[in-house]
Amino acid sequence: MISEDKILKMLHQYIKTPAGKRQLKEYIKANSLTVAEMTEMVSALMDMIKKRLPDSIAQVGNTLKSTPPKKVDGGYEVQIQFDKSALRRDSLGNDLGYDGIDNIVALFNNGYHARNYVYGWWNSHKSAIGDTYAWVQSKKEREPLRFMQDAVAEFNATYGAKYGIVVELGSDYTAH
Repeated sequence: MISEDKILKMLHQYIKTPAGKRQLKEYIKANSLTVAEMTEMVSALMDMIKKRLPDSIAQVGNTLKSTPPKKVDGGYEVQIQFDKSALRRDSLGNDLGYDGIDNIVALFNNGYHARNYVYGWWNSHKSAIGDTYAWVQSKKEREPLRFMQDAVAEFNATYGAKYGIVVELGSDYTAH
């Protein structure tokens, strides 16, 4: 009987030979993703995210962009981001100095629990009598929708194991 350690030692010795190097290079080339395949998968992930966005912020999905695949630590990395200006939402207009939120997608994804209600003017919101503003009370809490995690789970189920791909959400979408 031959041990696993012995097999690994023999394999490492073979890989150092010209024939082993050539065979390993051919194997890696045959089993590596092309830039076109990676770009197609990035597009699929962006579609998975877009279809899960709540209707009230769905237009933000049109701002999703990706970086080209970048070689990192023996693999590739692609970043997908929403346009930051599309994520920003001002607070209700009031004299309390609330500034608003920098990432509306993260707010819907993660939910929130506030200590108190906030009251203020909601500009660009049509009131019942036709005005383009309304005095409103904020929501005190919103349960997390976790749609970003759902998109990642769908992507990983479709592509992850097959291609050895790992999708990681940014900290904005994993914070509670």
